[in-house]
Amino acid sequence: MSFDIRSSLFSPDGECDDQVFDAYVDALLREFERSPEFEGLEDAGWIPIVLDYGRGYLGRSAWDLGPAELDEILFELFPRKVSCPASDGSVIIAEVRALLQFMDRVYAKPDAAACMALLDAEGEARLVSYLGDRRRFGMAKTFHVDGQEAGFDMTSERGLQAWMQAHNAALAADRTETRRKVDAQAKARKRRQKAARRKNRKKR
Repeated sequence: MSFDIRSSLFSPDGECDDQVFDAYVDALLREFERSPEFEGLEDAGWIPIVLDYGRGYLGRSAWDLGPAELDEILFELFPRKVSCPASDGSVIIAEVRALLQFMDRVYAKPDAAACMALLDAEGEARLVSYLGDRRRFGMAKTFHVDGQEAGFDMTSERGLQAWMQAHNAALAADRTETRRKVDAQAKARKRRQKAARRKNRKKR
C-alpha cells in the first residue's frame, strides 16, 4: 500500500494511536530520505520530535501543520521542552525546511511556502536564541540543564538519580537557611520592639 500523506491519524474523539503515528512518520521519512531535498543533511532526527509535538500538543499531522502551528512548535514548545545545545537550532531549521521543500515538490502542500517563510535566517537566529534563553525553559528542562551544568550525566538513570538527590539536598539546605534567616529577622524585630517599649516607659 502506498503512503498517503493526507491520511487521517486521529480517531473521531481526537486520539492518535502510537503505532499508527509511528508508521506514518516512518513512511514519510523513508520517502524524504530518498529525496534530493534530503541531500546535504546528516540526519532527519529532529523531524519525528516536531511531528510528535504537532500530534500530541496540537492534534495535527505533518500534512495539517500550518505556519501558526509550526511557529508554536519551534519557538514555544522546543525552547520550553527540548534540552539541546542552542546551536542545534540551525540543524532543526535546516531539517524542517528541507522536509517542507520535499512536501511542496512531491505533494504540493498548500501552505508550504508560508511555513518556510518562518525558517529563513531570521527564524534560524530566533530559534538559536530561544533555545539558549533560560527564561523560556520549562521546569523539566531547567532541571535537566542545571544537572548538566553541575557535571551530572543526564543521559543515564544513575546520573539522573544522583542529580535529583543533590538537587533535593540543595533545596532542603536552602529551606533551612531561609527558615534561619526568618527566625533571625523575627528575633531582631522583637528586640527592636522591646527596646522601643523600654524607651517609651523612660519618657513617661
